[in-house]
Amino acid sequence: LQLYARLIVTTRELERQRTELRRGQLADAAGDLLNQVREINGIKLLTARMDGVDAKALRELSDKLRERLGAGVLCLGSSADGKASLLITVSKELTERVQAGKLVQELAPLMGGKGGGRPELAQAGGNNPAALQEIFDRLTTILQSR
Repeated sequence: LQLYARLIVTTRELERQRTELRRGQLADAAGDLLNQVREINGIKLLTARMDGVDAKALRELSDKLRERLGAGVLCLGSSADGKASLLITVSKELTERVQAGKLVQELAPLMGGKGGGRPELAQAGGNNPAALQEIFDRLTTILQSR
């Protein structure tokens, strides 16, 4: 029983350390990604593929990026275990021009999936990670037409 209790404590401590390490890595990645921001029709756009990052970590990264990006559109994609994840955020100032939920509904079928969300934040999942670059390109085209 004592051994079991020690294993639980050790496991929790390792999970805490892993979470802290991941947060540090995401903070570093956020800084690097901001160098890739483009402007399309007056809208800041950042698209990035972050393979091996789960949906929760994508949300954490998007929160960090959103704070530093300001008014803009953020589209993060990830591939893990043969599945694709997509997260789109749109700053509140831009939701009259473009909405994350509508973008996800249009883009998710490209990766063999579906998704949804609110005007400021939407997510999707699918089974075709190879389509992430096509999604980024299509998003650019959509913003160019607005």
